[in-house]
Parts: sequence; structure tokens; C-alpha cells
Amino acid sequence: MPRATALLGLVCTLEQQNFARREHKTTALHKSPEIDEAALFLAGPNWNAEPPLMTTSQNDPGLAALAATYGIDTTYHDIWGADRSAPDDALVKVLQSLGAPLGSPADAPSALRGRQIDRWTRRLEPVLIAWDGRSSSTTLRIPSSLEPSRCACMLRLENGSEHPWSVTLSDLTTIEAAKVDGALYLVKELGQLQDMPLGYHRFSVEIDGHRDESLIISAPKTAWTYAADSDKSRRWGVFMPLHALRSRQSRWGGTLSDLEEFTSWTASMGGSLVGTLPLLATFLDEPFDPSPYSPASRLFWNELFLNLEQIPELASCPAAQSLLANQPRSSSQNQVNRVDYRAWSEGQRAVLEPLSACFFERGGERDSGFQAFLAKQPRANDYAQFRAVQERQRSGWIVWPDGPRDGRIRVSDFDPARQRYHLYAQWQLFQQINRLADRSREVGARLYLDFPLGVHPDSYDTWRERASFANGIAVGAPPDMFFTGGQNWGFPPMQPQAIRDQGYSYFIDAIRNHLRFAGALRIDHVMGLMRLFWIPQGMGAQDGVYVRFAPDEMYAILALESRRFQCPIVGEDLGTVPESVRAAMTEHDFLRMYVAQFEMSPAIEKALPPTPATSMASVNTHDTVLFRGFWDGLDIEIMRRLELIDDDDFRERREERAQLEQALLRFLGKAQLLEDDGSAMVALQGILERLAAGPAQVLMVTLEDLWLEREPQNVPGTGDDWENWRRKARYSMEEFISNQDVLGTLNMIHRARQTGTS
Repeated sequence: MPRATALLGLVCTLEQQNFARREHKTTALHKSPEIDEAALFLAGPNWNAEPPLMTTSQNDPGLAALAATYGIDTTYHDIWGADRSAPDDALVKVLQSLGAPLGSPADAPSALRGRQIDRWTRRLEPVLIAWDGRSSSTTLRIPSSLEPSRCACMLRLENGSEHPWSVTLSDLTTIEAAKVDGALYLVKELGQLQDMPLGYHRFSVEIDGHRDESLIISAPKTAWTYAADSDKSRRWGVFMPLHALRSRQSRWGGTLSDLEEFTSWTASMGGSLVGTLPLLATFLDEPFDPSPYSPASRLFWNELFLNLEQIPELASCPAAQSLLANQPRSSSQNQVNRVDYRAWSEGQRAVLEPLSACFFERGGERDSGFQAFLAKQPRANDYAQFRAVQERQRSGWIVWPDGPRDGRIRVSDFDPARQRYHLYAQWQLFQQINRLADRSREVGARLYLDFPLGVHPDSYDTWRERASFANGIAVGAPPDMFFTGGQNWGFPPMQPQAIRDQGYSYFIDAIRNHLRFAGALRIDHVMGLMRLFWIPQGMGAQDGVYVRFAPDEMYAILALESRRFQCPIVGEDLGTVPESVRAAMTEHDFLRMYVAQFEMSPAIEKALPPTPATSMASVNTHDTVLFRGFWDGLDIEIMRRLELIDDDDFRERREERAQLEQALLRFLGKAQLLEDDGSAMVALQGILERLAAGPAQVLMVTLEDLWLEREPQNVPGTGDDWENWRRKARYSMEEFISNQDVLGTLNMIHRARQTGTS
């Protein structure tokens, strides 16, 4: 098809799917345009999701109908198979956070009417998808009075080229009609595009002086995978939290330079990936929260991990040199087995502040490298101002004074030196992470980064991108057999309609911030692309509700960015996950996670099921006990200490664990993967050999397993009481890279990965 002809149309797989999927619920719409407004049902922005996991709602009928138009599941099946309905007051609060104009269930009918009017008067969806550059038919909603009008269409491609055309609305096929608020509305078929380049494009229509616009995501159907690199399609890597990694050069905790050395060593062993926890900025003052999964931003990095000795200004800044000379070395802090985040932060800052002062006093703002950084990171100055205001206020932004709280910062609201400090620190981080990423590409052991589900409620992201986040809501999980009251994770969810209206600009920026450095990217709680469990402020998790997103649009963004950066996407799909999530991951070539500790069975023939080819396999995760702890039943002991199980449950679980271990040993023995009496180390090596010989695209090895560490890095749901994310590795890098058990196991894994046999 000639290029000019191919561009005379537009894309909307979403709309086509919408009509097909709601056809069984709205058959009357296709029979007659004379429809009573009260009978009109329009699902919200999530028509391309699977049908809601609902039974008969116990809620106020009007409120339930309104909730459905916003993609809220008023009822869900819990882990015991029972139906749980959200209280009406919880639905009211969730609907309010989604922008619904209601104060009580009594307002639902008028709010529903307004919602219907809004949906029908919006001529185009804010986001449209073109899979592999090919669209299905695109639709346009108009009042019937406009049928005689001309419609001026414009397609603006990402490269800036424009392709206009026009049509007479009466010439277009009407595929649906409805009477809304006394006016007849028509759904017109605009046409389709067959030859759209991949990228983010803009489509607009103008009718009688009124203009509407949509973002088009022209995306590949599948993400980039290792299958594109046939020479190294069966890879392995190692995992180590950076705060736990220590070397002779590190002081309080691991640095980006330590991580660089670690990647080089991994590559020398034949490994292709180095995984760690999120490296994002955190709050280490007031508020204080060092958790890598509650970052101060998903757009900026953590200055704790800077190698101060590699900062160029150090050579010409005597004040910083003197302060650095007095910092502790491995002979002191490296021997402490717990990270002191406050001391680490204070120690880093004591040196970084004079370095920043030296840089700016010498006119460093004119430095070409610094200017290039600002050009690549246009939000950096805004972020630095935000952090400077936060330090002056010593509180989260939600309780700041008017002005800065509302996003309007004046120079008088902060100390300029503190603002320059944060700007300088981010510049240095950008340089060192860039150098690390470049080095990882050179040696062939790429970074496996982690994209957390959310951000701290007082984060820069929620402050500057507040329209993208739901107000008065926290993400969590419904009650289950361990957390009978459910879980509240404390951070706000993104607002589904708002992020669509904004063309996912924040989400795209956050994803790109990771992909530019990564060799693989893990999406935390990948089910969140489809739906999340929302808990209104002041209510318990047992009263939460599921709210749906438009998953195809986020899958399209991830697939497109994955291809552009040639970076595979790994979806964290552990726990109770709807089958539709894994089906979508398969459809889009996202790797799923296979975790041996979750897959094991007491049935001998199924003791360690085979790994799927489209998976990243591992023995455990950062949220579980390590293998020795699992073998010893430490996880069961922790559940008892947390009073999640009673003594009878404890004894029963220990017996079950013993049966599982015996089944595993017999299974490994039959597979000739067991050499002696079945100690924890021998069992671990047998498991790793089995996984390495399997078809999984990637095997990730928790390095601490190789010396039988027991303690977990994190015990979910325990907060500061368990000193999560603080434990340092038992051995330094200089020690473990010469440890014969470590080297022998990794050599075995490399051989099995190469040959596919144990």
C-alpha cells in the first residue's frame, strides 16, 4: 500500500474491543436509537480488561452501576472462595478519589447520568493502540445533529510529519447509537491505518471549530526478548542487594563502583545479568523511610550509592578531601552486620555538600557536561527544589504551607545551597550510573533493575504529578490465610483515567528512567497493570475494592520501550494472579517468574516441576527466607513469631516441610543430582543444577544462598520492627570471589546453561 494512502485513516483497537466485549450487556444499544438514558451502561476506561470478578453485588444499585463505569469491582472472590462486597462508604470514597461528584450513595443516579453524558460527549478516547502499526477500525462519537458536518482529521507522527485529510460525517458508517440527555448520539467508523510507524503519535479531529485529540501508541505486539540474541538465549545471573555488598573500598554500604566491579566479576564467570534492589532515591531525613520499595521518586536515584572518590571535583576541593579522609573504612563500618542508614546518609552528605559548593563557586553551572545533564533530565531542578523545601519543613509535602504544598515554590521557600546539593548529587549519580551501564554492556553482564509498584505518599512524584495519583487511597491486598486483616502497603495508586488523559507521560518517563540503564527490567506486582486493591484512608484492608486499569495500553508502552532499549521485561506474577495476567504476559513476551520454593511439591514425581521456557527462574526472592532458612523452616518460625499461625499450625507446617524436603531429595536422587546425604548445600546445588539445565530463558542465583545464609533481607508486613533492608552480606566481595564453594557452584551453573544438561 502506498504510504500516502496508508495514512488516510487512524487506529483504535481499543474501541473495537470495547464494543465486542460489552455487546452481551448492552444488546439494546444495537437495536434502536430510542433508548432510555437510565438503561445506558458504559464501562469506564477498562473495557479491554477481562470481565469483572463479580457475583451479585450487595451494594446500593445506583452506586454499583456508577462504580462499574469507573472500572471498580464491587465484589470479588477471596482466597477461601467466598464473595466479598465492599461497603457502600468504601465505594463512595473510592469513587470520589476517581473524580465522581458524589457525597453519598443517594447522589449516585445523578453522578451516573453525568458520567454517561461525559462519556458520550467525548468524541475520541484519550489513548488509542496500534499493534505492530496496524489498527482496527477507529470510532468517533458525535451528536446526530453534526452528521452533515465535515470532519478535519490530522495525524501527527512522532517524527513531526503531519498527514491531514477530511471526511463528511454523513458518509461514515454508523455502528452504534444511543439517546443521552435527550440528544441522539452516534458512533461513527472513521477507518483504519495499516502502515503506521512504531512510536507515540497524535490524532486529532476538528468539527465545527471543536477539536479533540488522542495519543496513539503504535507498539510491537511483543517486547524484546533474549530470543533475539540466539547466541546467548539461555542466560544466568546473580542477585545481591547493593546495600549488602561490601568491599575494601566501601564504607557504610555498597557503591555503584562496587556494583561495577561485581558485574565485571559476574561476566568473568559467564554470567549475563546482575540483579539488585531498586536504586531509587529514598527519604533519609524527615520523613525517614529507607525501603527501596517506597522511593522518594521513580525518576531519580539514591545518593547513598555514589562512590565519593570518583567524583572529579574531589581533586580540587580540600574541604571535601579532609572530611573524606576521616570517614570510616572497612576496618570499622564494614564489620558491622547492619546498615545504619542515617549515619550513611550523614557521612555521604558531609562530603557531597562541600563538593557541591566547590563546583558552583567555580561557575560549574556553565560546565558542558552539567548542561547536557539538565537537558536530558529537565525535571532535575524541580526535584532539587522539592527536596530542599522538604528539608526546611522537615515533613512530608502534604502538611506544607500553601504555595509549596500546591506545587508553587518560590526561592524564599528553600535554602539555595541545599537545592544545589540535590542537583549536584543527581548529576553525579547520572554520570556514575551511566558509566556503570556502559561498563556492563562492555563486559556482557547487564543490570537487572527493579521497577517498584509505587512511591512514598510524600514523594516528589505524588507532589508534582498529583493528578496521576488517587487522593486518600492506599494500595494493599485483601485478607488471606496469613494476613487475615489484609495488607495496607501505604502508598497511593495511580489514577486510571487521569494517567490516560495525560497520555501516560509520567509512567513513560519513569519506565525510561530505568530502561536507559537496564539489561532487564522487573515489573513489581505485574498484576497492577490490570487492577489494584484500593483501601480508602481510615478504613481497613477488609473493606478495600479492586480498581481496574487499561492494561493493553500499559503493555503497549512497555513493549514499545522494551524494543527501543532492547531490554526484556520480567513480570513479578507471584501469589494469587488471575490467569488472564499470565495469558497477557505470554501474548506480549514478558518473562514470568518461576520461584522454586513456591513450586515445590511433596509428591515425589512433582517435587520440582520443570521451568517454563518463557520464565526467569530462581530459588527464592528478596521477600522470602534464603534457601538455608527455608530448609530449616525459618519462614515457618517467623510466621509463628508474628502470630500469623498458632502452635498447632506450626507443628503441621513443620511436618509438611519435612515431607517436602524428603520428596525433593528423592526426586534429585532419581535425577542423579544428589551426591551424598542430602545436606542443605547439596540439595541447593541439585536444585540449581536442575534449574540451570532447564529451558528457562534466565536463571537468577541469590549469591548469599551459595554460603547458606539463613536470614532474609525483608519480612513482608513487618516494617521497621524486623530491620528490613539492613543486613549486610556475611562476606566481602574480596572474600566471596575467591570462595571455592561459590566458584564451583557458578561454574556448574554455567556449564549446565551452555549445554542444557546436568
